[in-house]
Amino acid sequence: MPLATQKIDTGLTMGLIKILHKQLSPKGKLSLQEIQNKFDDIKIPREQFDDIVQIGAFNGEVQWDSFLAITVSKIAKNITDTLIKICELLTSDPPGANARIPFDVWKKYYRYLAELDGDITEEHVKQVIDYLANEWVIRQNGLIHPRNFIHPECPKLDA
Repeated sequence: MPLATQKIDTGLTMGLIKILHKQLSPKGKLSLQEIQNKFDDIKIPREQFDDIVQIGAFNGEVQWDSFLAITVSKIAKNITDTLIKICELLTSDPPGANARIPFDVWKKYYRYLAELDGDITEEHVKQVIDYLANEWVIRQNGLIHPRNFIHPECPKLDA
């Protein structure tokens, strides 16, 4: 099992997040303690776990999707990069392909991250979602991929 060591790296990587997701996503909702145990098992520094918990104001039972969104954001540059990484993580497309995911799943992550951000208005979120739904998703069988939301005509995700 891959391990993160503080001497060599900073802990969280896409590879380790993929492992966590594969192990924890089938449960949907799980205890914070169970997530912490998994982080400890693969030697991710406790400070990173604590930071994710603080950002999400998590306690007791946790929706894995919410925890995952914040975890991915910790290794991303911004909300756009976070959503690109989420597409790469959740897709069933082969590596290097479009990284398509269902638009409904993408919307859930975007809304959650925008709400956490606090500076992205609900009106702006709606504008982005409407653009993507009308320009791309209807032509792609309900799927979205990163090139759609980084397209020059798409409103920026972070306003």
